[in-house]
Amino acid sequence: MPNSAAEPGGSHRRAIVNYRIRTGAFAYCFGVLGVHAWENNFGPGYWGALVLLFLVYPHVAFLRARYSTDSKHAEEKNLYVDSVMLGAWLTSMQFPMWPLYAALFATTLNATVLSGLRGTVRSLFAFSLGVGVVGLILGFTVVPQTSDLVSALCFAGSLAYTCAVGYVVFVQGKRLATTRDALRGTEERYRLIAENAADLIALVDRDGRWIYTSPSYDHVLDKPDLEPGIDAFRRAHPDDAERAQLALARAAAMGKPREVALRLVDRSGRIRQYRTLVQAVGPGKPASRLLLSSQDVTDLRESEERRLLAANAIEGMTEASLAPKP
Repeated sequence: MPNSAAEPGGSHRRAIVNYRIRTGAFAYCFGVLGVHAWENNFGPGYWGALVLLFLVYPHVAFLRARYSTDSKHAEEKNLYVDSVMLGAWLTSMQFPMWPLYAALFATTLNATVLSGLRGTVRSLFAFSLGVGVVGLILGFTVVPQTSDLVSALCFAGSLAYTCAVGYVVFVQGKRLATTRDALRGTEERYRLIAENAADLIALVDRDGRWIYTSPSYDHVLDKPDLEPGIDAFRRAHPDDAERAQLALARAAAMGKPREVALRLVDRSGRIRQYRTLVQAVGPGKPASRLLLSSQDVTDLRESEERRLLAANAIEGMTEASLAPKP
């Protein structure tokens, strides 16, 4: 039975989906094996065991998974319990061919969809274990014949079960494809923003080494300075590099954004000034990755410096004109 990642209502979705399929499949088995029992005049003990296994057990298995601390793992174990119990049951029935095929087919299909080849091997082992235990107790007697009605019901049930499992896989695959398309669209939008933004966008590790740099960095630094694993502040002013490393450490440890002034020597040798925001990425502390968003404020700072020089010059001229003459 297929996997799903959501956990509504305290139970993993796999347990909920499997419960619905198991309950319906086991109820159908109850009907088929009931016809077989009626045709062969089985006694009340058989009917009582039939009710317990095929009508009561599916609910017990679900409750076990629901109230387990790990409902997903518990449901995986339920599938192998299914195999053991069905193997034991069909051994006690002396291996009727069509019910044996239907049970072995369904349990193996469940485990294969769930865990691939490993699940197939485990399911076959569990089924064989049930066969072996009951066979050692009751002996191995093979009576494969079933009536045309029982054979037809087993054939129809196997086909319906295959379609049901296939439909669940289809729905989950469609949901996964929709999620993947939405994620791809989101990634493309963010990539478009990062690659066309004038600001410098980068991802670095906790030690200040490049992980990713936006294309806007190519206009500022040479390619060797932007290789992954290279010190992100090798072209920064030494004083600013030290402050930036401190900001990285604090942002990684506390998870709070930090702002730092950063002067970089660009590829032409010009000193450019940036206002850089440092943000931790991910919930872990200390963060292993940090986002750097740097805004070029060189022209703004140079303009401020020119205004300040002009203001000082005017102030000096004013003071000179107002000074008393000898």
